[in-house]
Amino acid sequence: MNANNNVVDEEKVTMKRQILRVDLGKDIFENINDEVALETSLQLYVNNKPFTIFTCSPTKTKELVIGNLLTQGIISKPEEIKHLQIQKGKAKVKLQQKTGFHPYTKEKAKKLKASQDLILNPETVLNAVKTLDTKAVVFKRTGGTHAAALVDGKGEVLAFSEDIGRHNAVDKVIGEAALKRIDLKRTWLASTGRLSSEIVTKAANVSVPVVVSVASPTNKGIEAAEKMGLTLIGFARGRRFNLYTHPERIRKMVG
Repeated sequence: MNANNNVVDEEKVTMKRQILRVDLGKDIFENINDEVALETSLQLYVNNKPFTIFTCSPTKTKELVIGNLLTQGIISKPEEIKHLQIQKGKAKVKLQQKTGFHPYTKEKAKKLKASQDLILNPETVLNAVKTLDTKAVVFKRTGGTHAAALVDGKGEVLAFSEDIGRHNAVDKVIGEAALKRIDLKRTWLASTGRLSSEIVTKAANVSVPVVVSVASPTNKGIEAAEKMGLTLIGFARGRRFNLYTHPERIRKMVG
């Protein structure tokens, strides 16, 4: 197999690569063109200082940067960014004058009010997860991405993204929604990724009160959601889901 035969997809999120497919059940060894997800690196500088390096899909990089700064507690709104330049694998951000910035930790994360006025029907949750699956076209082509969406109380998808990293996908939709000036307190997050404490903390830091995934939570993710006041739902598939914390935001429907 010759790497020179690789062809980059026009959408710049996938590429074609010549591979050898082995199927012992059918006694097949064949050369085929396979589609794989693209991976790139983006180094983020904040006020001329190295902040982090993203390993990500090469799409919605502006949304990724802004979403990450929001979920890390560096900024509270996009308007706090004085200048943003993304070029040749580097993102340079200059913030409005501050004495310094200190990222949130799980210990310092925001705690949401359990009485926050977002109540969801179970059907709304499950239908939105189905929509998430429908929109994940890069995953269907490559099997190599996670998807995330911010959804309103009626189930309308307000922001959507796919990325090779589940954290990146979450940051991208939060950044997109923030740029659209959407009130994040009235949205909820749907994801295909594992619900770790980091994902829960990202949602809490921007006041998103409900997090749903087709995958499982971790024990630390559940503990963080309980402590921070988030409603955490996992294994949302077909006609069922598991509700782990703060069930008051899910309307009970009997019969």
